[in-house]
Amino acid sequence: SSSSSSSSSSARRRAPSASGGAEGALTASLRRLADAMSTRAGELVDPSEAFTALCRRVPRLGKRQQQDAAEAMRYLVDIMVGECRRRGAAGAAARAALEASFVSELASRVSCQLCGAASTRLEDCVTWSLPLHPKILATDATLGRIRGQTKRGREVVRQAAAAKAAGGRGGGGARASAAAGGGDGARRGGEEGTGGDEADGCVWACGSCGMENSTESGACDNCGTARGSADGDAAVAKPRRRVTALEGSLRWFTSPESLDDYRCDNCGDIGACARRYTLSGAGAVLVLHLKRFAYTTRGLQKVSKFVSFPRVLDVAPFTSGGVDGGSGVDGGGGGGGGGG
Repeated sequence: SSSSSSSSSSARRRAPSASGGAEGALTASLRRLADAMSTRAGELVDPSEAFTALCRRVPRLGKRQQQDAAEAMRYLVDIMVGECRRRGAAGAAARAALEASFVSELASRVSCQLCGAASTRLEDCVTWSLPLHPKILATDATLGRIRGQTKRGREVVRQAAAAKAAGGRGGGGARASAAAGGGDGARRGGEEGTGGDEADGCVWACGSCGMENSTESGACDNCGTARGSADGDAAVAKPRRRVTALEGSLRWFTSPESLDDYRCDNCGDIGACARRYTLSGAGAVLVLHLKRFAYTTRGLQKVSKFVSFPRVLDVAPFTSGGVDGGSGVDGGGGGGGGGG
C-alpha cells in the first residue's frame, strides 16, 4: 500500500512534465499575450495569465510582495533562452533572436599600474544594474551618511554637501542649488544641475576622459581631474546641453576607477590598478536597472530622489572604445522615480 501510494504521488508530480506542464503553459500564455497585443490595437490587454505561468516557474515572484520588474524580466528571458537550448537545433533561431533582442554584454577592464598589463572580463546581462551618481545620494535628505563608498564617490559627496551648505547660507544660492539638485527647480529641470535642454555659455573638454564641463567648474565632474592639468584640455565655444541624472550616473559608472591592493596575474605584484566598466555589446532592448538602495549609517535605505533621463539615450560614450554604440536607444521621456 505504501509503495503504491508513493508511486501514485510520483506520477502526480511528473504529470505536468508529461503534458508540457509549466513550460508549455508559459510558452502558450506568452504566445496568446503577443497575439492579443498585435491584433487588439487600442484595447486593454490582461497579462495576468502569463504572469501566473511565470510565477509557477519562479514561486518567489508570486508571494504578493513588492517585486523588482527587472528581476522578473531576467527570469523570463533566462527561462525562454533555456527552453530554446533544451530544444537544440529546433530552438537555435529563436534563441538567437532572444539574445539579439535582450542580452547585452558588460566588459570589466583592469589595468595594472605597475607592469601595464590589462585583462578584460565579459559578462552577459539582461539588465544593467546601474548605481546612482553619489551627488544624487548626497542630496537625498532622507538618507544618512553613505557607507562603503570609493574615494571618488566620497569626494563627490563632499563637494555636493559643501555646495548645498553654501546655498543654505545664502551665498551663491542659485548656483549652489543647481549644483545640489535641490528644490522644485531641479525637479523640473533635471537632476544635480544637469537636467535642462540647452544652457548658454562655453564648456571645456577634459583631456583625461573627454567629458565636457561648465567653464564655472575648476575640475572635471566625471573624473575629478583639475582643469588645465591634463594635456588636451580645451574650451569649446558652443551651447551646453545639460546632462540628465541618468547620463551622469552612466558617465560616473563607466569612468576609470583606481583600486588599491590589486594582485596582478601578469607580474604577481600587489599595487594599484585602474578598473573601468563599459558596454561592449548592446541588444536591441537595453534595460537599465537603477539601484535605488544604499547602505547608510541608518542601515539599508531606499533612495527616493527624482532621476531625470533623456528621450533618446546615446550609448556610444559608454561602450568599449565608443564604437559599438552611436545609434540612439529610445529612453521614453521625462524622468521618474520607481522601485529599485
